[in-house]
Amino acid sequence: MESSNLFSLFTLAFGLGLLHALDADHVMAISGLMNTGNNARNGIRFCLRWAIGHGITLLTIGCCVLVMGMTIPHQLSHYAEYAVGGLLIVIGVWLCWALSKTVSLHNTASQSRGNTANPHDAIAATVDTPRQPSSHAMLVGILHGIAGSAPLLLLISLANIGSALSGLVYILLFSIGVLCAMLLFGGLLTRAYRWLAHWGTPLVLLTRLLIAIGAIVLGINILLFSH
Repeated sequence: MESSNLFSLFTLAFGLGLLHALDADHVMAISGLMNTGNNARNGIRFCLRWAIGHGITLLTIGCCVLVMGMTIPHQLSHYAEYAVGGLLIVIGVWLCWALSKTVSLHNTASQSRGNTANPHDAIAATVDTPRQPSSHAMLVGILHGIAGSAPLLLLISLANIGSALSGLVYILLFSIGVLCAMLLFGGLLTRAYRWLAHWGTPLVLLTRLLIAIGAIVLGINILLFSH
């Protein structure tokens, strides 16, 4: 393939990675699990670990297929999609449970403080749901990587890249695009929570509840209509 065509293809890979990171199942899973508190770095680190897990998985599967000539079972991506759907439901239910405890604790604290409003307290009361180990973000990224591997490999095949090395570069640039978009998303989500907190705790709680409901609905949709 000519160098100009390869450059265009690699640029497309990066752009598709940027868009892929913002798929609904990715956004819902990250939004539900991410615990940012008052520190934007926590959210960015969480998204970084997710993107690393996602990228390593895609590169590993790409090496197996493009370099080693292995055949990945067609059902693998299909089962991973079902797992993603189930995971979203679990995240949504867990978040609803965590929020119910948060509301109870916040009401008790508000009564003891005489209902003194503080934006930082609002952030802590709503975003600081039970902390997730750093490995959770990477495991979720791995699962999303498996679910998205089949469509990505199909794109590479349709593009007729030709060499295994070019195919791996395509996957690498795709993963870098995913990483960049996720880091930006993590930072913006943290800022969004801080902004909402200035309008009061109920608004942030409502936002978290909508995320939980959205995760459950999306998970059910994936389980029912995934092919």
